[in-house]
Amino acid sequence: MKIKLPITEEFLWAIYELFEEAGRVNEIFGPRSLSEAVCPGIRGLRYEARRRYGRERFANLIYRLKKRELIKAPDWNPKEGIIITKKGIERIFHVTLKLKGQKRRSDGKWQMVVFDIPETRRKARNQIRSYLKRLGYKQFQQSIWISPFDVLRETQNIISHCNAEDYIKIFLVEKP
Repeated sequence: MKIKLPITEEFLWAIYELFEEAGRVNEIFGPRSLSEAVCPGIRGLRYEARRRYGRERFANLIYRLKKRELIKAPDWNPKEGIIITKKGIERIFHVTLKLKGQKRRSDGKWQMVVFDIPETRRKARNQIRSYLKRLGYKQFQQSIWISPFDVLRETQNIISHCNAEDYIKIFLVEKP
């Protein structure tokens, strides 16, 4: 089953994948300009999006992303690149959770997340609960969540994203 994403999320995801690809080693003769050397493929992504959505619709897409503060263009040369804001990274994280296919663990064990986050960090606590629900965790008790799915890496990313490593423990259990 393929999930249909809104255009803004689809474009943000494409940008994220492009940056992930840029993090890998480039070929020696690949980059032709400074912008290509810094972020290879950004020009191609822009032209592909313009061709796919049309020039005016693409301009509106960029405008909406800027207005929602998901991206911003650097002052030094807005045509050469964009910067994904913290809010944009948050949206990309949500898209990642939507696109992630959940597979049960092959060993039959369950993951259990136990947390005790203080009241002063209520926002982080609520965020973690929301993310755990999206990953397929079920609430076992108030601060104990379990999942039969293989989502350990995503769970660790959530914990580090919310800066809650000191308050959360992850266990692998035979039976819930």
